[in-house]
Parts: sequence; structure tokens; C-alpha cells
Amino acid sequence: MRPGYVASQCRKPIWPRRDMELEHEGGVQVAVKVGADGKVIKTAVQLSSGFPNLDDAAEAGLKNCIFKPGTVNQQAAAMWTTVFYSWTASESGALGNEWRKILRTAEEGNAAALYMFAMLQLGVKETRENGMKMLKLVADAGFPMAEYELARHYEGGECTKGDQEAAEQWYAKALSHGDPLARERARLLQNAANDTP
Repeated sequence: MRPGYVASQCRKPIWPRRDMELEHEGGVQVAVKVGADGKVIKTAVQLSSGFPNLDDAAEAGLKNCIFKPGTVNQQAAAMWTTVFYSWTASESGALGNEWRKILRTAEEGNAAALYMFAMLQLGVKETRENGMKMLKLVADAGFPMAEYELARHYEGGECTKGDQEAAEQWYAKALSHGDPLARERARLLQNAANDTP
């Protein structure tokens, strides 16, 4: 039996006023350990926006979320998931100077910037298809966070058709590249296998 997927439905955290005034923006990815009761146990910033206040606001907002917990052998269990927030300085959602800098860095081939831009596109209904293509490109290039995130999307059927075989292949690639959440997932799989009669 494989561990079940953690699902989230959280609202965006409140933008720190000072950062809004300074037009700070960017993306932040937070790893979240969700308990069997759906409450957040622990958070850790995996990919920073470059602005500590935005990173802190994302973590603080997530601590108030309730998740649908993942399962092991059909029982709710504590496990990690990821949440990506994109901060835009404009109320219309138009990208400002910081996002344009990230885009330029992505165009130069920076994997973290490419990943951040893919995640930004995945968060907008109209650009999800392109975001999935970009995420796949970054994963194909061997960026562990992208490999793990692509596996999650395949497993949960988010922004793509669910495909358990593809999910397991991408989890294995992320694990081989040292992704800590892939390592935790492998541990859960091993525990689930050991508990199966």
C-alpha cells in the first residue's frame, strides 16, 4: 500500500504592509508537516522569496490552515507536503520588477528561478498547462524540488491526469538527488510495506 496524498485548501496569507509598500514580491515554497488531525505540526521554507517578511508571512499563514491529512494503510498519518505562494506587488496580479528579475534569471537557465516561474504559472488557471510543461523541463534537468513537485502533481492529479506509475518514478528521481521530502516519502512507503500483512 502506498501512502495517501495530503490535500490543502488554504487562503493566501496577509501581505506584510511594509513589503507591499516597498513592492517586494516573489515566490516562496514552504514544506509543511501535517498531523493525522490535519493540523500543521511544523513548517520550513524550502525556497525563499528573497524577502524574509514574505517568507515569514507564508509560514505564519500556513500554521492556521487545516489540511486533509495523508494516509498510510488507509489510516490518517503525519506527513510532509509543500505549498507555494506567489506574492505580486500589484493588486491586479501583474508582475512587477522582482518577478521580472526572476524571469530574466530563469531565461539565463537558473533552475531555482525556472522552478519558481513554473510554480507561479501553475497557480493561475489560464497558465497551468504552460506551468506543467515548464515544471517537467526543470524536473528533466534534474532539479530535485521540481522532480518531487511533479511526482506530487501526478499522484494527486493536480493540473494533469493522475498517473501513479509516473509519480513513483519522479519520487524515485527526487530521492536519488537527495530531496528531503522524497526521503520522507520513501520512509513512509517502507513503513506501509512493512505493515502490510
